[in-house]
Amino acid sequence: MASATPSFGSSTTYFKTYLNGAASTLLVASSTDYSTPSSGVVTSGIGTNSFKLQENNEVTIDVSFLAEGRTKAGVLVTTGSYAIGLEGITWSVDDGASTVTTSFMDGDLDWRTSTVSMP
Repeated sequence: MASATPSFGSSTTYFKTYLNGAASTLLVASSTDYSTPSSGVVTSGIGTNSFKLQENNEVTIDVSFLAEGRTKAGVLVTTGSYAIGLEGITWSVDDGASTVTTSFMDGDLDWRTSTVSMP
């Protein structure tokens, strides 16, 4: 993945919130963070938020989420079991000249966090 485009964007193309197992729009104060792997990759000179996976290697990308449990207006979110699903990732095979978003994991339970009861 070598691109000036971040691997994960801010739309539901990349992450979705699931409420009681169903995709849901969760308008809350939240943040998402991920770390560029430190081994098996080249990170110099290829753009912000990007790395190049070396041949015959694999990486694990740790992603964390924080949802405050309140809407932007300060109201508690609906009571239920919430999970976050990875729905897609953007990558490139040509050092960022063109990018592709892969979304085979869209809706797949194997690509979701465990559930958390809120509020």
